[in-house]
Amino acid sequence: MNKNSSLEDIIYKIHHLLINNNITLCTVESCTAGMLSTILTSFPQSSKWFKGGWVVYSNLLKSQLLEKKKSFIEYHGAVSKFITKKLAIAGKKKLNTNICISITGYTDIGNSYAYICILNDEYLLVKTIKPEEFEHLDNRQSIKVVMVKKALLMIYDYIK
Repeated sequence: MNKNSSLEDIIYKIHHLLINNNITLCTVESCTAGMLSTILTSFPQSSKWFKGGWVVYSNLLKSQLLEKKKSFIEYHGAVSKFITKKLAIAGKKKLNTNICISITGYTDIGNSYAYICILNDEYLLVKTIKPEEFEHLDNRQSIKVVMVKKALLMIYDYIK
């Protein structure tokens, strides 16, 4: 799998790897607003491995999921490696999954970037998606699709 693979091909492979290896997954999304969860569950029987997810677009919802005061989010930055990691930890714990993937970022044209975290009991990776990777895009939807594809490739690389 690489960045030129279609979303459908990536999801198809993830779907079968998760089912065949009895791995469960959940999501915590901010800037992608549920797009990752929607795409992940596009094949029948995704309920065998997808336990659910959260869309935590506001700082209030991020703080509620983390069971912290809103000032905690504001202090660390709603879009930061630290908060992205904490969201993955909270999501995995609350849904008791093997893997949690979280994503925070900005989808502003000309100033987009993201942090994506994949977490299991033994592995944690937070990847930064830099603004240069979005320079050629001129709408928020396209930016979100790129973020989701990068998250899917992280999942695939981890479980393959």
